Amino acid sequence: MRICEKEVVILKIYKIVVCLLVLLIGISVVGLYQLNIVKNKVLEEPEIIEVVETVESDIEEETINMNNVVFVGNSLIEGLRLHSGSNAVFLSKGGINLDGLKSYIYQTLTLYDCETVIIGMGSNEMVYFTKDMFMNSYRDLIEHIRSINPDSKIICMSVPPVTRSRSKEDLDYNNDKVKLFNSYIEELCLSDSSLILLDNTKFFGDFLNSEWSADGLHLYDKIYKEWYDFIVLELEKL
Repeated sequence: MRICEKEVVILKIYKIVVCLLVLLIGISVVGLYQLNIVKNKVLEEPEIIEVVETVESDIEEETINMNNVVFVGNSLIEGLRLHSGSNAVFLSKGGINLDGLKSYIYQTLTLYDCETVIIGMGSNEMVYFTKDMFMNSYRDLIEHIRSINPDSKIICMSVPPVTRSRSKEDLDYNNDKVKLFNSYIEELCLSDSSLILLDNTKFFGDFLNSEWSADGLHLYDKIYKEWYDFIVLELEKL
């Protein structure tokens, strides 16, 4: 009887040892598997970082440095200043025309060493400027910019359209006049190969969307931001 009991005890011990060995083997396998995952993750992470850094670098290289850009213009350009969040320089004033720039902006321009000047004029000139008045005043502004910064890139923006309803009701601000004054700006750019025409109809179309404006001429805040983003994209193409 004692021998049988001893065998039973040995058998139980043997089973316990086997169970412990199986458990230890299982723990080792799981540990090695987790370690392999960690090692693979460590090896993969630098590659992911490199890809992200490359993409960010490409974006930075393609983005225009707006610190070196000066906008000159009227209330529409003032709207860009207020709502675009841009770090560009804005020399703008509501209601101003090309003649008014001489007393308000010409002297201020001398303070900036600008690589690019974007001109947004034409809306307020539609009230009483003839073609000769407009062309001469516009050329005077261009020559003034060149006298300060001869190497500046000068971009002439077309006049944005007004809404259909505004165009029908307003004798001063209507889309027939917008097209006429835009033809003057285009003529200026064609006569001087160093001038660059930025066509805003690519953004606005032939008529200003009535949902973009309260008065048919000026824009809602978010539209100014979208217009500004369009301008930056156009600059990247130049």
